[in-house]
Amino acid sequence: MADLKLRIGALYPDQMNIYADRGNIAVLQRRCEWRSVDVSVTAIGLGEPIDPEQFDLIYLGGGQDDDQRRCAADLIERKRDGLVAAAARGAILLGVCGGYQLLGRWYELGEERIEGVSLLDVETIRGEGSRLIGNVAIETRLPGAPEGAVLAGF
Repeated sequence: MADLKLRIGALYPDQMNIYADRGNIAVLQRRCEWRSVDVSVTAIGLGEPIDPEQFDLIYLGGGQDDDQRRCAADLIERKRDGLVAAAARGAILLGVCGGYQLLGRWYELGEERIEGVSLLDVETIRGEGSRLIGNVAIETRLPGAPEGAVLAGF
């Protein structure tokens, strides 16, 4: 059996860590270790380019509003080309919370529109009512998953 390796690039771990995103990376790393996957995690901060050949998975979490604005500008100016090239070569882009929004075309923040990198054809518009946060558990019918498998998250 070939040695399994996973190279993870964690975008903005200091700025985009509002909902335990370091914990998401730690869990991913531990689950890989349980499966004998050699995993490495490299932090990619503000001002640092992305080498599209260096990562198999690029993770982007969520942050406070001001941090997301700063990261949005950096993503567009310094990282968009690297993200596009990484995705084109088959790297996985995993956006959680504001990270998902930043991978899209734009999202609304009050009356303000924050531009994303347009890797996803999505626009996030705040709906009426209160914001929903918390744990989720759903039954899924994904290919290869047992019928009625429960997918849990937050």
